[in-house]
Amino acid sequence: MIKCSVGKGYRKVLNFVALPIVGLVKQTMIRLGGWHDLVDFVVVKMGDFDVVLGIEYLLGHQTPRTLSCNKMPDSLPKSLPPRRMIEHEIELLSGAKPPAKNAYRMTPPRLAELRKQLDELLNAEFIRPAKALYGAPILFQKKIDGSL
Repeated sequence: MIKCSVGKGYRKVLNFVALPIVGLVKQTMIRLGGWHDLVDFVVVKMGDFDVVLGIEYLLGHQTPRTLSCNKMPDSLPKSLPPRRMIEHEIELLSGAKPPAKNAYRMTPPRLAELRKQLDELLNAEFIRPAKALYGAPILFQKKIDGSL
């Protein structure tokens, strides 16, 4: 049986919103795959998650890195991920004016590569034609093999 003692204060989780601590659970057995251990939990009311293992767990158990920002996949997915419950948007300041700048020129090979990549993304429905009042310049970084 799990015993929960009364807790005080607030705990920041996931999106850095401070939630009131409901209780504390000491030395509770937890199993993750082949790993198991006694863990202390801080109990807060969260709608989307049952358990959040914090940085203390990650630092204490030296979990292997599974993602790397240095590697790109050989090919991009052909469809979008499923819709999420939270839609994100960028809020602009009302009355803000876009900077007035001329776009820089692009060499014909880079322009051809840009059109090719944009066509692929449009066909896969990852992007759609822009309706914004202004845009941002596009820069290419050469890959190790020299291609764009």
